[in-house]
Amino acid sequence: MVVSWPFHGRAAELDRAHRALTGREAAVHSATNRAPGGWAAAGPRGVLLVGAAGAGKSWLIAEVRRTLPELLVAEGSEAARSTPFGALAPLLPERMAPDGNRWRWAADALAGAAICVDDAHLLDPLSATLLRRLVHDGEVRLLAAVRTGSGTPEGLRRLTEDRLLGRLELPSFTSAETAALLTAALGPVAERTAARLHERTRGNPLLLRELVLASIDSGELRLEDGTWGAAPGQLPGPPPDRVADLVENRVGGYGQDRPELREVIELVSFGQPLEISLLLGMADPALVEEAEARGLLAVADEGRRTYVRTAHPLYAEVAAARCPRVRARRHHRALVRAVEAAGARRGGDTLRLAQWRLAAGMTEDPAPLLAGARDAWAAYDTAAAVRLAEAARDCGGGTEAALLLAEALSWAERYDEAERVLGECAGSPMSDLQRVRHAVLRAHGLSWGLRSFAAAERVLIEAESAVAEPALRWEAGARRVALVGAQGDFGAALELAAGLLAERADTRRTGALLTTTAVAHAYTGRPEEARSEVRRAAELLGREPAEVLPLRLAEFAAEFWAGRLDGADRAADAFAELLLRCGDWPVAERSVDALYGAVLLWRGRPGPALTRFRAGIAARGPGYYDTSHLGGAAHAAALAGDAARAEAYLAAADRGAAAAPVVFDHWTELARPWVAAAGGRLTQAVELARSVAEGARAGGLAGFELLALHDVARLGGVAGARAVADRMREAASAHEGALATACAAHVAALASRSGPGLWEAAREFEVLGYGLFAAEAAAGAAQVAVDAVAARAAAARAHALAARCTGLSAGAVPALAGLAVPALTPREREIAALAAQGLASRAIAGRLSVSPRTVDNHLTSIYAKLGIPGRSNLAAVLAP
Repeated sequence: MVVSWPFHGRAAELDRAHRALTGREAAVHSATNRAPGGWAAAGPRGVLLVGAAGAGKSWLIAEVRRTLPELLVAEGSEAARSTPFGALAPLLPERMAPDGNRWRWAADALAGAAICVDDAHLLDPLSATLLRRLVHDGEVRLLAAVRTGSGTPEGLRRLTEDRLLGRLELPSFTSAETAALLTAALGPVAERTAARLHERTRGNPLLLRELVLASIDSGELRLEDGTWGAAPGQLPGPPPDRVADLVENRVGGYGQDRPELREVIELVSFGQPLEISLLLGMADPALVEEAEARGLLAVADEGRRTYVRTAHPLYAEVAAARCPRVRARRHHRALVRAVEAAGARRGGDTLRLAQWRLAAGMTEDPAPLLAGARDAWAAYDTAAAVRLAEAARDCGGGTEAALLLAEALSWAERYDEAERVLGECAGSPMSDLQRVRHAVLRAHGLSWGLRSFAAAERVLIEAESAVAEPALRWEAGARRVALVGAQGDFGAALELAAGLLAERADTRRTGALLTTTAVAHAYTGRPEEARSEVRRAAELLGREPAEVLPLRLAEFAAEFWAGRLDGADRAADAFAELLLRCGDWPVAERSVDALYGAVLLWRGRPGPALTRFRAGIAARGPGYYDTSHLGGAAHAAALAGDAARAEAYLAAADRGAAAAPVVFDHWTELARPWVAAAGGRLTQAVELARSVAEGARAGGLAGFELLALHDVARLGGVAGARAVADRMREAASAHEGALATACAAHVAALASRSGPGLWEAAREFEVLGYGLFAAEAAAGAAQVAVDAVAARAAAARAHALAARCTGLSAGAVPALAGLAVPALTPREREIAALAAQGLASRAIAGRLSVSPRTVDNHLTSIYAKLGIPGRSNLAAVLAP
């Protein structure tokens, strides 16, 4: 695929370079800095552009050259450095002046020019001196680019000291700037993918471009459903050859010419962060000093210790990837010996030693490998946990290593492999604790990975009856509660949980079970009770992400079903923040997109919601955690008016659904009526919504029933509202929270054709943050209004509310499909907006250079068109 890489993110620097080369900067300077007698003081006559290798100096110069075709461009190089005027030779005449004065010959040839010199740190001395003199005398304007840490030629340095050259630093891109550049180059990019690319390149534009292009070519980065994302488990992979070549020969500046220096870089790459004392004991200190001076290594104090790392993450990746295997084993053995000799006292040494032992082939003893695997798993480094646990098992680690390997494989979504490992060790001798762990792991893989919830539940029931210790039976039972709840049978889950909670209290395991029951209560209409259980669970649980992440999901469910979208957003934020401590955990990472997408969807912003759901789809895994992304995307696409895409998402969600229903499938069911409506099948949509409500009621899922009943009214108008009004009243009375109250009020007002009731419902939805519901209620008020003035006012408000719903197609929502747009002229809109801010007519007149009478005349027309009595109502109608 051909990708056009645009110039992006350096607009300010480009403008600065333009001003320097065209003289505009000097003109601005001289206008305010005049010497005695009226002469302009000498202002900047150019710019010294400074940046690290790959920071974008040549990129900026290319853009300057494209936009200033008269610019003369030269380039410093090692080859021309020893030749007088070597860098400037391409700009000079072929024949020298007859008198042989090379200085005058060169100066005359360049006088009056705007010159750009790339890699100016490689200028030969004579070229640097000539440029200094020409700039000093005002004969040329200069843009000179030098690499950070490479030194600046004396002539250019003196120009900056004399303030004749301004200094312009090119910093690395921030994470936000990296994401913006990726979007400009590729289009939508999954947020997590953009973050990983930024982390890997540290915002270096050149490395970013090469890594992206190489990753696209290799398939590590792929376009799926309009969003670029990493193929699961592939990013980051080994550095592609084109990136490795770039790092070795241009950015890192180390290749094959200095093998002894390269070995120092390799040693640090395999061992980083290394204490400086350890490195100096393993390598020649002079080489370490040289590597730091060349910008290949970074030395930093952390507390009372000093550590060494490669100066850029890709330096380490490239050095490690291109190190011959025998030499790599030697490096790893040296690291093991050095750290063990020093006592292995640092946190993380157990994991590092295990990884080094494995890489060095020191696998005779399974104990250090298994200890490292446990530490890797505790740090959520799933890939390392799999490697070390597998090695420990293969060299005699027994059942314990096999169970840890299966757990890591399962959470890496390699369910078939996990099931195979568990099957192989099923006949091995096990303690009761291991037997329960074995059952729990099998149940997880069988349910979420291999789509057999019934088999998973049987495994847990068998484990409960096979162990004698009450605490272990309790653990198996608690896992069964979560499994039953995941299938949507929250009533049965709560019944099982009640018996377990009566047996134990005030333990971390009780906290985990309360997390499960909180979710059950949220989905069955008791979000306030769920919030209480979340608070109690938080007091019992530890701080480990594995314990707290499910708690944040429970908190999200409680806030969402109570109608507190702001609270749901905060829970999603807390969930996302926790993930930063978890390394790569694909299942949890995709959950973030589902959470944010759900809130955006119910706020009535289908465009941003679809972006979130599509990001989750682009990185989806093999289990059915991901049907919520597909169902949410179908719903959002339908509201955006894209019927074909909505149908495609819905079909994909149906293909991925479980044979037995799981709770995630109900999000897809809520989408189904809206997909039908987007396809023009409105009668079918109303019937589908009623069917969804009936199914949710049968399953005890009060929240889903509530939303589905509301959808019957939203899709069916007055007739639909009347058909479900009685049941809606019953459902809302049994469901806690403001969302239930607002939905019931909306349906009741629509069924009775109450304009004031619909207006109040719109206001309540707006306060809660349900922008689309608010717009629909206001539109309903317009439709049932008894006079034209009230109808126009309600329609204007509905239109203003709908305008906030980013990405919404009003035609996809029956209540908004026929909504008349307030016919204000541009001048009327301008005056109305100012008046809505509280400005008096005289103030508006002064701002717009018209008379106060003209303003008042316009306001009279505005009130009539909007159907409002006066100025005090403008803010409510026109609020953006």
